[in-house]
Amino acid sequence: MTEPADLTAAEVGLLEARSDPLIDLVGYAERYRPSSPAYDDARFLRWVARDRREWARDPELLDRQELLALRNRIVATVHAARFGVRVVGATPERERFDATAPVGAVIVAMERNRRAAVCDLAIAAGPGRELWDVEVDSCIPLPDDVPRGKYLALTVRGDSMEPLIHTGDMVLVRVGDKLTRDTVVVARDIDGGYVVKKVGRVRAKSIELESLNPVYPPMRIARVPGSVLGTVLLRWCDHGGAALNE
Repeated sequence: MTEPADLTAAEVGLLEARSDPLIDLVGYAERYRPSSPAYDDARFLRWVARDRREWARDPELLDRQELLALRNRIVATVHAARFGVRVVGATPERERFDATAPVGAVIVAMERNRRAAVCDLAIAAGPGRELWDVEVDSCIPLPDDVPRGKYLALTVRGDSMEPLIHTGDMVLVRVGDKLTRDTVVVARDIDGGYVVKKVGRVRAKSIELESLNPVYPPMRIARVPGSVLGTVLLRWCDHGGAALNE
């Protein structure tokens, strides 16, 4: 990414005072295209953020790191809206079990009690281990507006889904093999590990999974029972990576 350009005070004044509807139209079109090169320009970032009350500092005072953080937060908001992933702050406090139990043994009770078992097997952490056999010792309550169903809470490791999902974030996964393009799912890759990816092209015998981070190429897995764990509905972020409010 190129370093964002600096604005003079006069340029900031012109930007805030302008009322050209064509600029607004183009700006809003580019705003909802996360890959747009406009996001590498400080003036565009300030244009997007100018009406956001929580970004109260004078735009002239933002340094490069603050601009990059603002860029990532805005792009994460765009991705979240497009892919149906709600972005929230701190993870709810865990409720501890009396004794550990395999995921497969508690998931029905979790559904009945409106809870999601917390599985500390990190997504993309490595191959081989069957998730249903992983021992869990805690759960978290589901938000009131989450539809009924079976859920798991999983930790993410890796940067392939940044800026929407960061390493260390926890995601809420609705268990089920439903596949819809442009949703985010947890799937089992060819090595037997679990990954969180965006659904691309879905074919009769294969599924294309895509990363948001352009460094990572698409991957293809077989469309067989057990290849998709479920759909990501929510992301918790404890380290200040929550997206800007719309």
